[in-house]
Amino acid sequence: MFDLFMTGSETTSTSLTYVVLYCLHHPREAQKVREEADRVVGRERRPQADDREKVGQCLLLLLLLFLFLFLLVLVVWLLHLQELLLLLFAFTLDK
Repeated sequence: MFDLFMTGSETTSTSLTYVVLYCLHHPREAQKVREEADRVVGRERRPQADDREKVGQCLLLLLLLFLFLFLLVLVVWLLHLQELLLLLFAFTLDK
């Protein structure tokens, strides 16, 4: 159970790191998201589940970042798979 908790914490931490890095490198997009959040939610209350439908720019940013992370992980995994297959075929060709 502890492993599941740690895995979820690591995933959340990594996702938030990429969101912050993206916002630092793209201040215009970060400003749009901030303005939308201020307009929909405001600063006097916390976001609620029904606010999700009204914050399209925020959701778009998160979906694009998660897509980027997925593709990054996929590319790394495919590179490792390529190395494994090359080693396997080299081993079988030597015999």
